[in-house]
Amino acid sequence: MPGARQITAWVLTAAVVGLSLFAVAAWRAVSVRQLESGTALQQFEAVRASINGAPLLRRDESGSFERRVAATSDTPISQLHVMAYHVSGRQLVRADVPLWFFRAKGPAAQYALRGTDFDLAALNLTPQELEAAGPCVVLDDVRPNGDRVLAWTQ
Repeated sequence: MPGARQITAWVLTAAVVGLSLFAVAAWRAVSVRQLESGTALQQFEAVRASINGAPLLRRDESGSFERRVAATSDTPISQLHVMAYHVSGRQLVRADVPLWFFRAKGPAAQYALRGTDFDLAALNLTPQELEAAGPCVVLDDVRPNGDRVLAWTQ
């Protein structure tokens, strides 16, 4: 029968391995590149052209987000993608988060989306809602300063 020290060692090892896997997944989820706005716009337009339909969320005149009632889809999704362009720093940030990661670790998924200005908690989005909507544009938002955020599922 294992002793208390051996059990503690196994628990600590499992915790270290789990944290390491999380760190690698979150690090690999995000890429940041310096791009001129024209080049960034081309990337947004290429993605947008590949996905039909109106965004699931849109910002109204008051700045609040409105949710469109989406038809239920039988097409499974596996990824949440978010691309954001920050005009002031000419930075294109892209995050690709597996849906299982979002389902299992909501706060960790938010960390994986860092730098994109896409706040899952503020938008009150759940993995179940995204799965029900199927592949779609979740948000395509251009801000007054020219910053843009595009989120979609595949």
